[in-house]
Amino acid sequence: MMPFLNGTPPASASETFTPTLGLVNRPPTLDPVAVTRERERGIEPGRIVLAGFSQGGAIALHTGLRHPERLAGILALSTYLPLAGTLEAERSAASAEVPVFMAHGLHDEMIGIERALSSRDALEALGYAPAWHAYPMAHAVCEEEVTAIAGWLVRML
Repeated sequence: MMPFLNGTPPASASETFTPTLGLVNRPPTLDPVAVTRERERGIEPGRIVLAGFSQGGAIALHTGLRHPERLAGILALSTYLPLAGTLEAERSAASAEVPVFMAHGLHDEMIGIERALSSRDALEALGYAPAWHAYPMAHAVCEEEVTAIAGWLVRML
């Protein structure tokens, strides 16, 4: 578990998730060091995809949707949207049309499918159009999912 996301996510995006430390005390934008490092390597923000699995996916959604520059996309696997209730006020104009790929296991016992669906619905309610994929698996990644990710990345980049 990431130290700044201690706690159990609620069952739906409409419920409040109050982590025990960090996320609510951190600025909602991506660590500028990461973007700066990629820029130094010649990568523009429009070519950067934030990706994460489980809590890493929650971080990718939280920071990517609030990042002040348009990123190439957000890849969120077996995850949920943290602090969904604050996203409308905190999201950046640049992220309004950022592509989002979400995939989840139908049998995920760590983060239930209901939580993932609720997160997808919260994004759609704000005008995002996440590419949604569900697979007959638990809290994992499967070959079919990797194939879908590869196709999505080719289209985004």
